[in-house]
Amino acid sequence: MVKAFTYEKRAEERFDAYNTELQQTGAKAAFFGSITNPVTRFVNALIYAAVGVCGHWRLPATCR
Repeated sequence: MVKAFTYEKRAEERFDAYNTELQQTGAKAAFFGSITNPVTRFVNALIYAAVGVCGHWRLPATCR
């Protein structure tokens, strides 16, 4: 069908444009997907440390 109406060149250019856009979007998605776990672990460690420090400050002086 594409060759019958000499639309092949335009269809290929259009496909290449969509393909390039999808490749870039896929790379961004893979990057952000791969940094989600380390960032979550880092924030979790910060919260864990903050709870420990705040808990230490709230202890009476006799318990330290």
